[in-house]
Amino acid sequence: MAEENLPHFKSILLAEDDELVGNTIRMVLENFGCEVTHVFEGKSAIEAFDANPGKFDLLLTDLNMPKVTGVQLIEAIREKDKALRVVVYSGFLDEAVIDHLCDLDVDCILSKPISLETLKKIINRQRPGAIVVKKSGEV
Repeated sequence: MAEENLPHFKSILLAEDDELVGNTIRMVLENFGCEVTHVFEGKSAIEAFDANPGKFDLLLTDLNMPKVTGVQLIEAIREKDKALRVVVYSGFLDEAVIDHLCDLDVDCILSKPISLETLKKIINRQRPGAIVVKKSGEV
């Protein structure tokens, strides 16, 4: 793989409770050259993060998960690591949630569905600041 094609984020912690969606995202990211740890809920993501300090370059998480939500997951991660890059996606975003995610220094906020091109852009070069990408792909 040419150096310019290597992903910027090589080790990704993916938290997605929908098995089909999570496996699809995992396979796409692995095809881009990433190592992906896929967990199915927020509590498992916290445990994976705690068990592997410094391993992950990026947390990619859905917001709407049972037990421990994506927001709760990010809050827990931020208590331990303020620098970890975080990308959030959801089919249900409102202004209050977006504001809270910005307060948590989330790097990118995406609206479902996420295109393959958007995933590729994210892992190759993280956009600074929290950006909401609408379904049309426009910022």
